Amino acid sequence: MLSQQNPIVTTNIAEMIDEIVADVAIGIPVCLRGEPGLGKTQGTYQAAAKMGRRMMTIRAPYWDAVDLRGMPDIKDGLTHWRPPAELPQPGCPPTILLIDELNRAPVSVQNALMQLVEERRMGAYRLPDTVGLVLALNPSGKGTSSSVEALSNRMVHLTIVQHLPTFSDYAVKQKFHPAVIGYTRFNSASLHAYKPGAVAFPSPRTWEFTSKILYAGLPADSERRQVCGAIGEEHGLPFHGWLQIYRRLPNVDAILNDPTNAPVPTEAAVLFAVSAELSRRMDDRTIGRILTYLDRVPDEFDRFAVTDAVRRDPAIQHLPEYTAWSIAHPA
Repeated sequence: MLSQQNPIVTTNIAEMIDEIVADVAIGIPVCLRGEPGLGKTQGTYQAAAKMGRRMMTIRAPYWDAVDLRGMPDIKDGLTHWRPPAELPQPGCPPTILLIDELNRAPVSVQNALMQLVEERRMGAYRLPDTVGLVLALNPSGKGTSSSVEALSNRMVHLTIVQHLPTFSDYAVKQKFHPAVIGYTRFNSASLHAYKPGAVAFPSPRTWEFTSKILYAGLPADSERRQVCGAIGEEHGLPFHGWLQIYRRLPNVDAILNDPTNAPVPTEAAVLFAVSAELSRRMDDRTIGRILTYLDRVPDEFDRFAVTDAVRRDPAIQHLPEYTAWSIAHPA
């Protein structure tokens, strides 16, 4: 089997992106291991963008070994093989080739890929020098197959784990619904809770689905069903209950109109929700009033709101109000 034990490196998505960039730059294949939904594929796309490379993806389970070799052609009485167009062709621009779901592929496909990883060729096909190799797999679950042990020793292995700050940074920049950002901060155990065989479970991927569901403005019953269908009932029902708290927040417009006297919640769940919403509303026009209000809440929530606002809009850190706040709140 492709060894699942004793992972050499445990890393988060942000670090994974940097490691992919480093490995591709020096021509070493890298294998990403981690449970479904953590962002291995999306992170590889971000690494490609960071390097100015295009992305190509092969879903390994969908191929047969003969597909990788290509179709036969007769020339001068000899058989030649025409490689599939899905593989990078000679003269292609700098590229990252992602071979995804590696251990769900048949052993015959993994044998063929072993030659590609080690020798950068399969039969007559040669991988262009401009192409970097990344492979990804989920180490457990239904549908995984036995693998050639020798393939393990031909790659750098990174084991990916959940990391709330990295997710929060991504969620803020991608403008996830504030309720998703606030809840995963309030209940970090809900960020990723994979169980083998589970149909639906929370992960960075399904929280992104949940954000889109909340923005859709569905009727309450439909929204509850959709949320539970994305992250599972075990986590979806508590989140939906918390969402009702979020929707009964102190009026944010009232906070902005009178930040000195607007009521401050005492429940942690509500404070996370208020902080997430104020963070979303912070800009050069509102920052002074928001910081006045945040000065009245516990420091943890104050820092959460300001830090996420800067992640969303780095220009905020150049405002004089932010400078004064950072002096009063040293790291």
